[in-house]
Amino acid sequence: LEIQIDEEIPDNGIITLELTLRDNKGEKKVRVDITVHAPVLEIVNCIVDDSAEGNNNSVADPGETFDLIFQASNLGSSNISGQFQIDNYGSELTVPDPNVKSGILQFGEHSYITVRVKLSESAMFGDYISLVSTLDCSPYIVSRNFTFRVGKVRESFESEGFKVFPWLNLSKVPWVINRNNSFDGNISAQSGAISHNNTTSLKIRILFSEADSLKFYYKVSSELNYDYLQFNLNGSEMLKASGETTWLKKVLPVSVGINVMEWTYKKDNSVSQGADCAWIDLIDFTASSPLRYIRRDLEVARIVNPIQKSSLGQEPVTVRLLNLGSDTLTGINLAYQVNNNIPVTQYFPVTIYPYQDSVTLTFDSRADLDRNGLYDILVYTYGNGDDYLLNDTLSITIENSELEENVSAYPNPFKERLNIIVTSNISDRVSIILTDLAGKRLMTSYHEITAGENVIEFETPKLGASMYFLSVRGTQIYKVIPVVKVRK
Repeated sequence: LEIQIDEEIPDNGIITLELTLRDNKGEKKVRVDITVHAPVLEIVNCIVDDSAEGNNNSVADPGETFDLIFQASNLGSSNISGQFQIDNYGSELTVPDPNVKSGILQFGEHSYITVRVKLSESAMFGDYISLVSTLDCSPYIVSRNFTFRVGKVRESFESEGFKVFPWLNLSKVPWVINRNNSFDGNISAQSGAISHNNTTSLKIRILFSEADSLKFYYKVSSELNYDYLQFNLNGSEMLKASGETTWLKKVLPVSVGINVMEWTYKKDNSVSQGADCAWIDLIDFTASSPLRYIRRDLEVARIVNPIQKSSLGQEPVTVRLLNLGSDTLTGINLAYQVNNNIPVTQYFPVTIYPYQDSVTLTFDSRADLDRNGLYDILVYTYGNGDDYLLNDTLSITIENSELEENVSAYPNPFKERLNIIVTSNISDRVSIILTDLAGKRLMTSYHEITAGENVIEFETPKLGASMYFLSVRGTQIYKVIPVVKVRK
């Protein structure tokens, strides 16, 4: 018995046959139900894979050869195979083999079909590249249009993670990838499953070279007016949505300079409704202007020391650093400079974890602020691969207005007695040591001095005529003066 089944009968459709069975004794009518198995095909999504011949950043860059990987699903109950092709892709894309075999599309499974392409060198940052994909397993044929953008511009989450762009996803309950609810393709980002009185945030920091716009799609399923999705741009609320929504589009202007974009789902103190979450998808960070995503950002947050105080000398230089980026930073190059003199540089073998982890570091070499005057102290990082350089430098000005320390001796040459003048800004105890030319200590005495000018008489009756070295040392004083004794 041969049966021809119509192409329009769906998968798992039922065909009923009414059979009449006859023999020489009579006939019998029989009803037979047959379940039809057919493929149900869908082209789910398309991702850029430039790991083989490109720079492995999952982005279509000008002049790059990469693979377009199409995900095809067979949701039916029968295997099938056929041809896959792309067309209508424009002059910016070269496709050596636009028609490839699909391979066997197993029922109930996803299959991946790869088409290698090359993007023109002349493709401009932010350009839209469109194409039509067709899966032809005659008589089952499905098509889908796709658009991707040139350069690192669009986040669709189809890479199944948060690694293509430098997302800050550091909430106690972070955002996750959702494979069942998306605006474009197969995947979106979903807010973390938080409890009452909690929030979960997804943040990114981007440096714009000129004013532009941001576009994204969002969806919410929550308690109306109480649990909601909030979008902040540079700390200002630009969107607040709650209740049950479909996928909605939001377009916002962004200014030149650094922009902080943050999507937050917030819950109040009671009641959960719907899916109790929010989704975002297909984010176009810019329309056309070049961007710099802030992945590594080390900020010189504060100069802890030196500080302005009444007494200055050899001062330690201590700095607090803050990691504002999404990368863990291991090993820091840091420098300081006083009054445009030769910089003091040092490598610190420390680890600073992502976003607002901090560390306080002190240089081994101290800053000499001993003399009167103004000291401009500049502290900066260097050679750390920073994506944002405008917060890498910090400066302070310190004034040393102390009475300058001074030591002198007269008369010089002398016969028996030296008058030693010590000028100090503090009360102190000083030592006076006299040595010969060979460095042998001949005399030592100790004297209490007060703030201001002090005159100390130093008698040398037993010394012969010669040159000597007079050393005066205190808490903030150290000076060596050559003196000459002559005959009477």
